[in-house]
Amino acid sequence: MTRRRVEGTGTGCSGMTLLEIMIILMIIGTLVALSIPFYKTYLNHSRIVRSTADIRAIENELTLYSLSEGDVPDNLDVLKRIPKDPWKREYVYLKYSTELTTAKFRKERFYVPLNLEYDLYSLGADGLSEPPLSAPVSRDDVVRANDGEYVGIATGF
Repeated sequence: MTRRRVEGTGTGCSGMTLLEIMIILMIIGTLVALSIPFYKTYLNHSRIVRSTADIRAIENELTLYSLSEGDVPDNLDVLKRIPKDPWKREYVYLKYSTELTTAKFRKERFYVPLNLEYDLYSLGADGLSEPPLSAPVSRDDVVRANDGEYVGIATGF
C-alpha cells in the first residue's frame, strides 16, 4: 500500500514568532506613550472650557439676581445651582462691598482690580491662587475679568 501526499497538509506552521509579537507590542507601547501627553492636554483644555461655561452661567444667575433684588448677593448660597469646578472645588466668589480689605481681590499685573463689583473664579488645576494674576500659582486659574468681558485662563488675560 502506497501513501499519497496531499497538497497543503505539510507539517510547517504559519504562526507568529516571539520576535514578531515583541515588535508588535513595542509599536503599541510607543503609540500609547506618544498619545498620553495629547490626551492630558485635551483633558486640561476641556476642563478649562467647562469652567469658563460654568462661570458664565453663574454670572448670568448673578445678573438676574441683581436685577430682581437690586444688588448681587453676598455669597453664592442664594443661587439655585452652584456647580463645582472641573477639579471638584468650589468656585471663589468675592463681593467687593462686603470684603473689609482689597487684598483678596484679583488684580492684573499692575495691581489694578479685575472687576468693579465682584470676583468670580476657579482655582485651576493646582488649587492654589494669589490675588495678582502674574503670580505663578495664579496662572492656571480660570477668571472673570473686566466685569465679564473676559472669562478664561488667567494667562490669556
